[in-house]
Amino acid sequence: MRIFSKTYRKNSFLWYFLSGWAVSVPLSLGMTKEAVASSLSPLGVAETSILKTLVSAENNKADTSSSLLPIIDTNIFDTNIFAIQSLTIIVLVAVLILVRKKTMQKERGLAKEQLREREIRFDKILNNVIDGIITTDEHGNIEIFNPAAERIFGYKISAVQSKNIDFLMPVSFHENAQSLRQAFESAEGSLAHGVQRELTGLKKDGSRFPMEIYVSEIILENRRTFTVVVHDITERKKQEEAFKQGSAYVGLLHDVSSAANEADNFEQAIQTCLDKICALTGWAVGHLFLPTTDSPPNLTSTNIWCLEEGERFATFKAATEKTKINYGEELVGRVLATGEHTWVRDITKSPLFQQGRFTKDMEIVSGFAFPVLIGREVVGVMEFFATHPVHPDQHLLDVVVQIGTPLGRVVER
Repeated sequence: MRIFSKTYRKNSFLWYFLSGWAVSVPLSLGMTKEAVASSLSPLGVAETSILKTLVSAENNKADTSSSLLPIIDTNIFDTNIFAIQSLTIIVLVAVLILVRKKTMQKERGLAKEQLREREIRFDKILNNVIDGIITTDEHGNIEIFNPAAERIFGYKISAVQSKNIDFLMPVSFHENAQSLRQAFESAEGSLAHGVQRELTGLKKDGSRFPMEIYVSEIILENRRTFTVVVHDITERKKQEEAFKQGSAYVGLLHDVSSAANEADNFEQAIQTCLDKICALTGWAVGHLFLPTTDSPPNLTSTNIWCLEEGERFATFKAATEKTKINYGEELVGRVLATGEHTWVRDITKSPLFQQGRFTKDMEIVSGFAFPVLIGREVVGVMEFFATHPVHPDQHLLDVVVQIGTPLGRVVER
């Protein structure tokens, strides 16, 4: 079976490690050379080749792992590093289970104390890996739950032992449970390659998190055991989302700049900008104010809007179009006075907003505004509102700062 890739053909360290362990540990526990050869055959090595090499190594006092290396198919690697790490862990778990079985059998070669020391050594390795290790019986009932799994899920082993592994995932995620069952079914007889899935995990505190699991089946003494390696991929998902959002913001800047250059008039360019920002952010309301010729200038409403639901915000739209915003007042008045963007997470608790324009039944919660500029002169202010609390997004604010300038050039033309 092909469990590694050509990429690792010249890097034989992992195979030295695995082959050395897979041979030396069972031999030290009293297994015959024939039994070792049979147990290694799932890793893609012919039994006759292993047996011949073991006999030769014994006669010549050669190193077993290095003797085995030439007969192992080096064209059997998988570039998935998580799968490689998981395979190593699964081999470790299999050896650990075997050692524990041998501890109960006094007739084996090593003394019970020596076996116990070796078991403790394996336990230390298992307890210090960074990924969660869970083993279950063939029905999915948990048997081993290492400290990393305890940290990931928030449960102690005493709270999960003998429970079905399904309870570590949200009940509402039916596709989760189905995917896990499929992973177990696909993992049958798959020590060499295993099955990899991305699922949603459920912590003890009720919070959910993205996880990557690697499932493989181990059969020891005719008993089926499934090993599940769990990796919390929360940070990876955050990085992927940040990259995706960053790309979207770059696209927004490009679209608005293109619209500013190609639009036939100012209103068309502003409408495009409002629509693009609302679509990207999911905010419900977008609107433009223009300054008056007064000194200092005030702000008057325009009829350029982006409204998610026209009827829902009809009262707010009508109140806004009748309201004149004084210099320095409210969210847009402050932007007019400072020439800088402003963000308010909860307008119901902010003194910046006039009660005449905002009422509780409008369900408007968060807002931000930014200037349209010609040089340092503010020639327009764009405001946006959401119906739920939104924390300030610095990446978005950095983009809108750049958007204000090309829109200002449209006004200048």
